[in-house]
Amino acid sequence: MKDMMLYQKGKDPEIDSDFRKKNKYGYIYYGENSFFTRKGLKWYYCPLKDLNKIELIRGSRQLRQCCGAPIYREKILLLTTDDDEHIYLTVEETENGDLKHAEKLLKKIRELHPHLQIVN
Repeated sequence: MKDMMLYQKGKDPEIDSDFRKKNKYGYIYYGENSFFTRKGLKWYYCPLKDLNKIELIRGSRQLRQCCGAPIYREKILLLTTDDDEHIYLTVEETENGDLKHAEKLLKKIRELHPHLQIVN
C-alpha cells in the first residue's frame, strides 16, 4: 500500500491552489486535481495525475459495545496508481441511514476527469 504525500504549504503552487479550492466529502477533501486528507495535525495529498483507477467499495462491520452491537456501513475509495499500488481512503461511516458523499464525489470526478476509470 502506498502512502499519500505530505502537504507542505508553498512547496508546489499548483497543489497550494488546489488545497485552497478543496471541498469536503465525508472524511476526505477533494480539490480539482488532488485528494486531501488529515491525519492528526498534518495534511496529506494524492494528485489525480498519478492515478489509474478509482473504485468505490461498500462494506459493513458490526461493532461490539457495552450498549449493543450496531452495524456501521462504510464507503471506501480504493485509488490505484500507475504503478499498481493502492491507497485506501474512508469516505464515510454511518450507523443508520445512507450518506451520499461518495456518490457526489465520484460524479464530480467524472465531470472533471473523464479519462480516469471509475468503478462503482
